[in-house]
Amino acid sequence: MLPLHLTRDWRGLAAAALLAVLAACSRSPEQKEARFLAAGKAMLAKHELPRAILELRNAAQAMPKDAEPFYQLALVYLEMRDSTHAIASLRRAVALNPNHNAAQLRLAAFQLGSADDEVVLDARERIQKVLAAKPGDPEATEMLSISEMRLGQSAEGIAGFEKVLQQSPGDLKAALNLAKLKLMQKDVAGAEEILKRAAQANPKSGMAALGLANLYMVVGKAAESDNEVRRAAEIEPSNGAVLLALAATQMRANQVPEADKTYARVSALPAPEFKPLHAIFLFEQGRRGDAVAELAQLQEKEPNNRALRSLLVSGYLATDHPQKALQLLDDAIKRHPKDADALLQRSYFYLAGGKWKEMEQDVNTVIHFQPDSGAAHHALARLAVARGQLTKQRQELEAAIKYTPRLLAARTDLARALLRTNSPQGALEVLDAAPADQKSAPEYLAARNWALIASGEPEKLRQSIDAGLAAGGGIELMYQDAMLRANQKDFAGARKSLEKILEKNPESAASLDLLAQTYASEVSIEKAIEVVQEHAAKNPQSPYLMYEVGVWQAKANRRARARQAFADAVNAGARFPLPALVLAEMDLTDQNLNGARATLTGVMARFPGNTHARFLMGLVEERSGNRAAAVENYRAVVEADPANIDALNNLAYNISLDNPQEALPLASKAVDAQPENAAAQDTLGWIYFKQGAYQSALTHLKAAVQKEPNAVRQYHLGLTYKKVGEETEAARNLRAALQADPKVIEKVQ
Repeated sequence: MLPLHLTRDWRGLAAAALLAVLAACSRSPEQKEARFLAAGKAMLAKHELPRAILELRNAAQAMPKDAEPFYQLALVYLEMRDSTHAIASLRRAVALNPNHNAAQLRLAAFQLGSADDEVVLDARERIQKVLAAKPGDPEATEMLSISEMRLGQSAEGIAGFEKVLQQSPGDLKAALNLAKLKLMQKDVAGAEEILKRAAQANPKSGMAALGLANLYMVVGKAAESDNEVRRAAEIEPSNGAVLLALAATQMRANQVPEADKTYARVSALPAPEFKPLHAIFLFEQGRRGDAVAELAQLQEKEPNNRALRSLLVSGYLATDHPQKALQLLDDAIKRHPKDADALLQRSYFYLAGGKWKEMEQDVNTVIHFQPDSGAAHHALARLAVARGQLTKQRQELEAAIKYTPRLLAARTDLARALLRTNSPQGALEVLDAAPADQKSAPEYLAARNWALIASGEPEKLRQSIDAGLAAGGGIELMYQDAMLRANQKDFAGARKSLEKILEKNPESAASLDLLAQTYASEVSIEKAIEVVQEHAAKNPQSPYLMYEVGVWQAKANRRARARQAFADAVNAGARFPLPALVLAEMDLTDQNLNGARATLTGVMARFPGNTHARFLMGLVEERSGNRAAAVENYRAVVEADPANIDALNNLAYNISLDNPQEALPLASKAVDAQPENAAAQDTLGWIYFKQGAYQSALTHLKAAVQKEPNAVRQYHLGLTYKKVGEETEAARNLRAALQADPKVIEKVQ
């Protein structure tokens, strides 16, 4: 029996709990909604976004026909930069309440970014309805002018902004938009006058001065721009946008210590988006250790800030501390098992380490809770690439941009996947469907340039590269510039771009390879090898550069030196399987089957899902006479990647030696997928031969020899001609086969 005082305490607690339950049950749906809404807004203010979503979903559940919870959810998703869910929530809000003006304007703002005039027209209609309910509303009036500007109705847009400024001369947003329109009409003086008036009307606004600074920068008046930026910083010394412009000005003037202090001031501002900017600056200046230490301090103060955590993970990886990064993510997932960001980040660790099942499990956990997560489908696409499942890669990328149209990385990956299947027009269509505001991004321009290269449009390519480089460029654009120059025999210009890339990213093997190609084309392969070796010697721990040394030694037919370079690359980077795979291929060529088997066993232990390693192991076992082991490896490849026709063909051939009936559908599938594949045609023809279907065999074996003759295929064809009674053709093909390989009879089974 409990002591009396504990019994009383227990009864008191039970009574209090019962009262709380009864009180909760007695609340009306309106009261419940109000309580959840207030909690959700409070969480949003604290930037605790997952908790805000939970509270607002509870509010929507309490009052499912009220628009306000969905509008507030949209604001949270906007803060998370999740436009897909934000738009869906806004559409739900306006469907429930078409008179929710704030939701209508937010939705219209998204639509104004579309490249589709029909969508912009719908936005204009929404804005006009808001103005009908709230005549003269400044925000709606400005948005209406923007819609007219987007529809090419510059005069109406200008008139709209001028009307706003007549009513509110100090409206800075209207002034900036009107100046933009004037600039589009090449009326620089008019734009300058508007911005000067705006600055006079807003003497305490640093943003007004910054608007004028931006105009001067666009028209090439750098000195005037810098003066306005510094004036803006004097007016508003705690304005984040102004301070960032000041830091950029200081960097252009090579005033790095001053920029360092300015970024420190930016990071000291209360807004969470500014906190990591000084650390990012330090990282870009090569002070990686200091940057990571600063990020770690910030993360310690805000352990639930996912953006900071992501930056810290990247910092740990860049400073070669992967275990610290993984531990950070493991800890986050232990605290919040449904943390999609942490699960996805950890999945990429598993991908890099060859733990593909673990990666798949993490990503599928995300998809279980967020089936429309574009980022999760993008991760599965990356996994499909690692497994060699190129068809699945395309499917997952298509799902990624379907669910998250603004996921530019998935869109550019899909464009590249289409280019690999010789579909430049398809790639351009995918890229053209991107949101309008993404089409000036360097990564977008670079992806589109690859499509232009594949389409054979050098003039458009040159224009696109120049526009991208003028807008700030990026390493990939610089590489494309170098490639185009090299193709046009401007080797000096190509080297200039490539050397800049290698200064920024010393491990860019592609850039080093192209640099070597310029020397091989203009000077000699000896000079190319010298350049590669000198650069690799500056970065002796880089497996990518050691691999590049091996590639160029192999091009010079120096197999021993190439082999040593590939071995050095393997020793330098256990997470980079390509050098080991090349060594295995060299061993296969040299008939060193035991050496190839040992190398591949190591690769498969580190990367158990690597289909190319397993395919090569199939070749090793086949050549060793271990047919059962070869079949096992080829079958594993085909199961992981049904589109791998080489594996499918080899599987069919090895099975056909004992069971032609089982092999026939496999061989037919290979030929259907790649009718131009001579090996597949030969396998199918030889299976038909074994089954006595000699006319069918003849069709496929003739195709194999026409596409790619070799001794075995000609011998197969000769035997088939003999069976159908065409002695002349039989003799000719058998004679050619024996001349090509006197031991061909021993090889044919």
